[in-house]
Amino acid sequence: MGSPAAHLKPDGWLAQRLGRDTYRLTVDETLLSPAGDAAREGLLAVLNKPVFVYCKVSPTFMEGLRFLHKHEFRLVDTNVIFEKKPHLDREAEDDSRVRLAKPADRIATIELARKGFGYSRFHLDPEIPRETANRIKADWVAAYFAGTRGHQMVVVEVEGAVVGFLQLLRAADEALVIDLIAVDERYRCRGLGGEMIAFVESRAGSAPILRVGTQIANTASIRFYEGLGFRMTEAQYVFHYHHA
Repeated sequence: MGSPAAHLKPDGWLAQRLGRDTYRLTVDETLLSPAGDAAREGLLAVLNKPVFVYCKVSPTFMEGLRFLHKHEFRLVDTNVIFEKKPHLDREAEDDSRVRLAKPADRIATIELARKGFGYSRFHLDPEIPRETANRIKADWVAAYFAGTRGHQMVVVEVEGAVVGFLQLLRAADEALVIDLIAVDERYRCRGLGGEMIAFVESRAGSAPILRVGTQIANTASIRFYEGLGFRMTEAQYVFHYHHA
């Protein structure tokens, strides 16, 4: 028999930011089968409490999509994944502007993250205040400097000021994952994001793949990654459930 714990994972970090119990739900064939009866009953008990639950599913998993709609999950985003093989010989146009982050960059990068995003699933969810969505992104950067999230961070400077950053994770398959990337609005469309990615590529070492996710609504981001040679490899629907 399935159990709720196998499909519902507490997310304590996000719960602190949202002010209620938070879970990541995995919807699969086991959950929807007779063997998943106990797990479904446990899930329904959780959904009747003050809670936030999120779930990512393939657009082709129709049974899973019907299940989520039936239980009043709301589609907030379509996440698209892009990948490319790193070019180890690639160089930024002005490599002197790009460097690894230092502890002294903490405040500047946190503020860039707080102001730099508008298409994340938190920003697109009308039930999450924009201030909260901004704080979540800022706290991801703070977590990097606290040593609890991320593998590496790169920053780009203009006239001695940090105006952009790129935060990296290392996936289980050794891929380098762009967790966050942001450039000050005043300095966008100047190639700074591409310079940071070139810096990462040239130092990717044995990493087989460079991977990044963005939102289907963020057409500028999609064009940016495709222009750098990334190609889409996967898409996922992102669902949120709120019960106050």
